[in-house]
Amino acid sequence: MRVLVADDDAANRYIMSRFLARLGVEAAFAADGRAALAALEGEGGIGLAFLDLSMPGLEGTAVARALRAREAAEGRPRAVLIALTGADDGTEAMRAGFDDFLQKPVSYAVIEGAIARWGRKA
Repeated sequence: MRVLVADDDAANRYIMSRFLARLGVEAAFAADGRAALAALEGEGGIGLAFLDLSMPGLEGTAVARALRAREAAEGRPRAVLIALTGADDGTEAMRAGFDDFLQKPVSYAVIEGAIARWGRKA
């Protein structure tokens, strides 16, 4: 399974790359929402995406909405929103079509749990 990490902050992408490497997960990276959407719509076999809420081009919720509008429910990548703030972002994430919401800062254990939950379903 390939995972996409989309975050405009290079430090966050690096941290996620280290977590995913420890889990033996192959990852692709995007620094903005448009690149994230292109990667998810491509032929890269991405089964799970960790998307930041605030990114240039398209926010994470816009990426999720666009992805859900273009794909059938079966066979679509699972999407997990990662954001700094709390309950309001989580509610909006679910409305946008995300499968899960994680609050920053995330830990290795939280990412491992998300991979276990969503990676097997992707």
